[in-house]
Amino acid sequence: MQSNNIFVVIFLVKFPVGLMKESPIVLDSQITSGIIKEQIIMQPPFYGFREIALDKSSTGNLRLANDNPIITIPDGQIQGTKEQTIMQTTFYAFRGIPFAKPPVGDLRFAPPKKNDPWIGILNATADRDRCPQINSGTVVGSEDCLHLSVCTPDYKGNFPVMVEIYGGSFETGTSNFNSYRPDYLLAKDVVYVALNYRIGILGFLSTGDMVCPGNNGLKYQILALKWVKKYIKYFGGDPNRVTVFGQSAGGVSIAYLVQSRLAKGLFHRGIMQSGSSLCAAGLTLEAPKRAFEIGELLEIKTTNSSVLVENYRQVKVTDLLSVQTIYTTKFFLSDILTRPLPFGPVQEHHHPEAVFSGNSYEQYLKGDFQRIPLMIGSTSNEAGPLIQSLRRY
Repeated sequence: MQSNNIFVVIFLVKFPVGLMKESPIVLDSQITSGIIKEQIIMQPPFYGFREIALDKSSTGNLRLANDNPIITIPDGQIQGTKEQTIMQTTFYAFRGIPFAKPPVGDLRFAPPKKNDPWIGILNATADRDRCPQINSGTVVGSEDCLHLSVCTPDYKGNFPVMVEIYGGSFETGTSNFNSYRPDYLLAKDVVYVALNYRIGILGFLSTGDMVCPGNNGLKYQILALKWVKKYIKYFGGDPNRVTVFGQSAGGVSIAYLVQSRLAKGLFHRGIMQSGSSLCAAGLTLEAPKRAFEIGELLEIKTTNSSVLVENYRQVKVTDLLSVQTIYTTKFFLSDILTRPLPFGPVQEHHHPEAVFSGNSYEQYLKGDFQRIPLMIGSTSNEAGPLIQSLRRY
């Protein structure tokens, strides 16, 4: 009997096959008559070509001979990895897929823009950088951080989808694969998505006007959910069965997404753990004041929003976050338990792209929110890291 799933890999290279122990860097990729021909680098300066027969029985999904998948979506081709859960079941991981343009230059402190398609095969076999933040006194991460990761038990399925939004008081957090392994969800035949969103001043600066209305961090989440709605079917996920879940700042985010018309129809269930729009950390007050106060610390002396934001765009991210940390520390030490966060969700003025404008509790009282199933609870020992940090003072 002839098989429909035959994969042939031919390496025409200038180096011994024994050197090929790692995944190659793909320089160029062309598809001709059902064959992918790639120009690759294994260990520079060695290079070569390889040809890969397509799986003609698939619906646009491809697989390499080493069983690592290549999936094709409208933006381009993506190479992932074949993994095993701790229960020894198989799944496929695609890490660091862009869903937005890098928020640099004029896009820093601006609403997100969808990413551009790419040429060749995107290497999604490892985590990309987290969004810039302070970790143990050091600035880590990259501004080019608007990526998401997908793990699926079978990219030819039609499974329910769970999208995680990380917590961290809107100042820290990552969707790093090894920090939040989805083994137990995958064992239940769930497609898992983890997204990055900008945090701190880079994600939640607000001047209170159209120069920088605020809530860009939430807008990154919404753009990522639009990506899920459009593309998750290529990974075996059902776009009509999407659950968002998160703890702390993730729970707060979901509470606002439930109320935002911008997110309507992008998800169908929600799980909020240790966070809601009604808690003290759920709303930043006097955001424009904070924006100008940090500007003064950076020697940006102006009362004009446009001038302020344009100057912010010229500041190195390390300097920006260092000053943010000084400001935030003084801000919290005066009343760490009840004060709202200095950078988090804000009530935007009324405009078409506002995530929310009114009081959250009033929207709930009026029934102005998505009527979807919700689970609301708490996370045990969540304040443990906070208590540890307080011991330093």
